[in-house]
Amino acid sequence: MYTAATRQSGSTGKWWLDAISSVAMIIAAVVVIWRFGVAPTPAPPVVSKPISVPAEPLDLAGAPSEGSTSAPIVVVEFSDFECPYCRHFSNRVLPDIRREFIDSGKIQLAFRPLPLPIHENARAIYEAAECHGRQGRFWEMHDQLFMRSPAAGGEALGDLAVKVGIDVGAFDKCRAAGTGSLIDSDIQLAQRLQINGTPTFLVGRRGKGGTLRTVEVLQGARPLSAFREVVERVLAGS
Repeated sequence: MYTAATRQSGSTGKWWLDAISSVAMIIAAVVVIWRFGVAPTPAPPVVSKPISVPAEPLDLAGAPSEGSTSAPIVVVEFSDFECPYCRHFSNRVLPDIRREFIDSGKIQLAFRPLPLPIHENARAIYEAAECHGRQGRFWEMHDQLFMRSPAAGGEALGDLAVKVGIDVGAFDKCRAAGTGSLIDSDIQLAQRLQINGTPTFLVGRRGKGGTLRTVEVLQGARPLSAFREVVERVLAGS
């Protein structure tokens, strides 16, 4: 006989089966992450203090850049090679920005280093990238640095130089000489603009003499859709 007690007993049994099934799925997911190194995508950080749009034109001189120097829109990224959100942007969002905006001539992207104090190797890693830039291979090194394991720190930078295919002897001399003054000037620029987190993007129109007239600021690892919206607004003159 099917009674209320039977219905309750059946519901209880089904609840236990559902619970056991859910636990099994969680355990399987953990095993996959441990076995294959599949890590969840980091969520963009919550920005508690948005920065103001800079009123001053920003000089692009000395900043590694990709894209047409006549592109109507300029994006300056302040980044840190040990920042997980910068890594997310470089590996997950930048390839689409390249295809949609940089390759089409709409955007020129410039890079400014902002090695945060909590990342002990970030400065040395950028110096290695800068030395690649002096041989015209900054962006190749940029991509390799963000694709490698975060645990690599400042190690094996010479191996990456071989992989990228630059003159290793010239690379070693560049690293020995140091590029600190260039990094320091970018850090001072970020401080003047009150930028203290990475990645931060200044987006705007090209000004006279190779400058950026900032229209909007994006903070954190933003999705492609956020850049699309800003590009549309800047092109429309909003």
